[in-house]
Amino acid sequence: MQTMLRTTRFGDIAIDEDRVFHFADGLPGFPGARSFLAMNVEGNDDLYWLQCLEDGALAFLAVSPWSYFPDYEPEVGEADQQALGLDDPDDATVLCLLTVDRDAELITANLLGPLVINTARRVGRQVVLADANWPLAARLGVL
Repeated sequence: MQTMLRTTRFGDIAIDEDRVFHFADGLPGFPGARSFLAMNVEGNDDLYWLQCLEDGALAFLAVSPWSYFPDYEPEVGEADQQALGLDDPDDATVLCLLTVDRDAELITANLLGPLVINTARRVGRQVVLADANWPLAARLGVL
């Protein structure tokens, strides 16, 4: 039997445990949001909805950054790698949270605080690239 989740944005959805990622520390500003279901955005393989399992009203839009920012090179610190249990760099996936400003008709990506996910262990955390010059709101496109 599949577990279902009632969401504000998507209605009732089935939870595929293979696509659930756990953030032990939550996300900044959302400490109770610890488990997320990654759902592909139809028609764009680089975009994902991260639906919170603890709060059906909370979902974030995220992007795999290299399609839009090919020179993006986040350096994840040793402490973050250890916290994620990242022994093999091939197990790491990086996503950047998006902000959609409908009034300005603008979409920006947070390159300064990417989500780093250990896909083998299905754990993630938002890291702050303290020694980097990556912007908090890099222009991705217009609506």
